[in-house]
Amino acid sequence: KLDKMSKQRLLYGNWEYDDDPAKLMEYNKIQDTFTNTFVKEGEKYLTADLAMQGRDNFIVAVWSGMRCEIIGVDKNSGNLVKDLIKEKASGKEIETDLKRIAEAKEIPRSQIAPDSGGMGSYLKSYMEGIKPFDGARKAYNKEFKNLRSECYFKLAEVVNKGQLYINCEDPAMRETITEDLEQIKRDSLDKDDIKKKVVSKELIKEMLGRSPDFGDVLMMRMFFEVGLGKIGILTGGQNLLG
Repeated sequence: KLDKMSKQRLLYGNWEYDDDPAKLMEYNKIQDTFTNTFVKEGEKYLTADLAMQGRDNFIVAVWSGMRCEIIGVDKNSGNLVKDLIKEKASGKEIETDLKRIAEAKEIPRSQIAPDSGGMGSYLKSYMEGIKPFDGARKAYNKEFKNLRSECYFKLAEVVNKGQLYINCEDPAMRETITEDLEQIKRDSLDKDDIKKKVVSKELIKEMLGRSPDFGDVLMMRMFFEVGLGKIGILTGGQNLLG
């Protein structure tokens, strides 16, 4: 079976596929993330892309260092299930699932980062100590346009260096993750005088026909590398902890 890059080149004659200079992550390096079993375990984290009724997917990523698993809670048994996501979930269900997973995996609240949309703000009042992620916030490094861009550039660095392992055995999920990461590109590549930024989420949604939920949940892990992991050395009295 041909991989996606070979299919584009051999079947469709698209020889420039994967040669886009704006792409942050190489196709082969993205594929490596599923087999980089040598990546060492480390500090535990949880990142989550939240979804209310009818909005995207509810995805939870559990981390040990740069080793990642997608974990969900089975509605019937309450057991933790690998490679499980929920297409729809109520606010209470999201809260209950996150608490269940964090407890089972022994992840401290200060190392939990859900996206900070309406649901993330709600969660903060029910899960004291969590760190909701707001990609529109000011970046820690002034080279970047915003926190989302800074974290995606950091994710690209980790992926391209072979330092990320995604323990996923579901072929369809692997394909979706690959598609998400392939769409992460630098915006305004031809302009040197502006801050580094990635293309908007709206543009990615337009390209994919859906939200890049997996890309976002992986990107949020970098929050703890570029900012929260460096508490005490921030300059200018910046406080992005919320």
